[in-house]
Amino acid sequence: MYSVATALCEMAAEAGVKPSEPDIHRFEDLFLKSVRKYGRVRELKTVMQYNLLTLRPFKDAGQGMQLMLKGAISPLEMVKGGKKNPAVERIFARLDRLRHGESLDEG
Repeated sequence: MYSVATALCEMAAEAGVKPSEPDIHRFEDLFLKSVRKYGRVRELKTVMQYNLLTLRPFKDAGQGMQLMLKGAISPLEMVKGGKKNPAVERIFARLDRLRHGESLDEG
């Protein structure tokens, strides 16, 4: 998947700038997978997956607990399903075609 964030990361790498977060590409992949699957980012799930993949499972536990107590996030987000959004699916389909050098013409 290619995004503006990916392009900026590549430009920074070419300029010799190291990312402040070494595993940022992992996070970007999880972020985009969430958007593709649910039509939006599932913040709690994305952050938890990222922390598990980077072997820091409790990194944001304190902050997460505060957000849950304030009602800003819900642990139910982890178990409830989501509907695919046809508009989002079309956007990602076009991006996939662009990545493979295909035409973006719909007709």
